[in-house]
Amino acid sequence: MAKRPPARKLKHLPYGIGTLHNNAVKHGVFGGNRSWMFIGLLIWIPRAAWRLLARHEHTVARDVLYPGQVMRIEAFRKPSKKELKQADKAAKAAQRAK
Repeated sequence: MAKRPPARKLKHLPYGIGTLHNNAVKHGVFGGNRSWMFIGLLIWIPRAAWRLLARHEHTVARDVLYPGQVMRIEAFRKPSKKELKQADKAAKAAQRAK
């Protein structure tokens, strides 16, 4: 007999929302109940919007510094639309010149 995968933990959701989430999936998605589907949408839409719109930190590099070593950290600004267009035109011109 195949082993069942472990249940998904919903600890990231506030108290009670996990139960609503489970019922929405069970009765709304798989059961076809429109009321539970609506409740599921009320739970999922804010989470999806947060995932898409929120800024998340990313680890770029991790290194050990020993005495006497120096690490330089710089932040590069995003190029403006005008600069992006100019770079795109220059790249296309260089490609045509080949």
